[in-house]
Amino acid sequence: SNSIGASYRFYTNYRMDGTMDGVQNIYKNGMSEGTITQNGNVEIRTPARHQADVYYVGRLGKLGIDFNASYVAMRFKENHAQTEHSDQLSGREVHSSGNQRSHLWAGKLVFEYPLWHGNLNWGTEFSYTDSWGNFTNKEQIVASSETDIKERNRAVFADYSLPLGKFSLSAGLRYEHVVSDYYSFGTKQDDASRRYSNFFPSASLSWNSGKWSLQLNYSNKINRPSYRSLRNFVQYNNRYGYEGGNPELRPEQIHNIEVTGVYSWLNISAGYKYYKDAIIWTRGLYQNKAIALTAAYNYDHSELYYASVVASPKFKWYQPTAEVSYLQQNFHAPNDDGSLVKNKPTVTFSLLNQFAFSKTFMGRVNFWTRTRIYQGFQEANGFASLNLALRKSFYNERLILSLSANDIFDSMRERWGLNGYGTTMDKDCNTYSRSVSLTVTYNFNAKRSKYKGTGAGNAEKSRL
Repeated sequence: SNSIGASYRFYTNYRMDGTMDGVQNIYKNGMSEGTITQNGNVEIRTPARHQADVYYVGRLGKLGIDFNASYVAMRFKENHAQTEHSDQLSGREVHSSGNQRSHLWAGKLVFEYPLWHGNLNWGTEFSYTDSWGNFTNKEQIVASSETDIKERNRAVFADYSLPLGKFSLSAGLRYEHVVSDYYSFGTKQDDASRRYSNFFPSASLSWNSGKWSLQLNYSNKINRPSYRSLRNFVQYNNRYGYEGGNPELRPEQIHNIEVTGVYSWLNISAGYKYYKDAIIWTRGLYQNKAIALTAAYNYDHSELYYASVVASPKFKWYQPTAEVSYLQQNFHAPNDDGSLVKNKPTVTFSLLNQFAFSKTFMGRVNFWTRTRIYQGFQEANGFASLNLALRKSFYNERLILSLSANDIFDSMRERWGLNGYGTTMDKDCNTYSRSVSLTVTYNFNAKRSKYKGTGAGNAEKSRL
């Protein structure tokens, strides 16, 4: 029962061109200083991306072997051209461009062996990432940058699961050693280069009896910042707002405890997360000027409490799913008098209605609403949304017609505010998500993929 295979994926060139137009009304000490009209052109290109994967799955007696290896190569280009006009203030032209080029090599080897009455899994995983990027501003309003991050991650792990009648126990441990070398314009920066060695334990206890099920989980994981967030760049958005990276950004560790109870079609869960060295987007003054800089920074810790109740009964042709969830952060920013961070609860309600009129004809009516949400320094308004859909299939699922109407009441506006040190930002934007679509699908010789690989370095791929 051995299986070996390979997969190669090629993503064709993607290009997006657009414009950014806006008007800024400038006030100082409550008095109007002038108006700036901003016109901008944006060009984003994603040249061809390559991803290759190989795998081997087999057995040697009782020993199970699972090997995966991956290679990813990708590029990203972005050009901005902006013109600012003003009768009261000076005009300005700004031209900036950014490039990113990344390569990833990764491998993962997992062994499985029955031990006593349970199952033992152990293995190793490694990855090497080289992510280079630069940012240039023709007018030198903001400084140019060139960053190259070379990161090596080596890990070993093991977990053991043991069924004990109605109970089931599992426990695991993962060790990671990471070496991250940081270069600026080809010169290694020792203060931004990092070395990490961490243990990540996990454990689970579950109980099942008839329609009842209870589970208690604990995990300790790590969230490493994206490579873009680590770059030493300052991007010009307008003369009063910049966006930047942070080479000193550290990964955040997440401790999570969760309990879940299930009875037939009713599911109740509650959990707690503790973020050590929490990564949070922050606004502050750029070089003590009247310019706001937005970037990600580490804070000592942040907490999150959450709970949900999900009911999903089935009544022949009608299958509803109703969910009520609660979310609340506990984060205290330095030097905050209570005006920067709000630790208030958020409640979400959704009702997903599925109608199975026949085996080939189905319909959906989905409603979703949320109260105001608080995440770090950000506060976002609540909203509601209603979506409808019909699906009809013919010729044994070969021909499928799908008709959908999304955000029928055009209610999904993007309204939020980001508080900061000496600066605030508010956004009120129509997301233009209201739409009607008809999709026609015809399947030619449809077969399931025989590829059995799970890939390697999946966490690194998401950081790119």
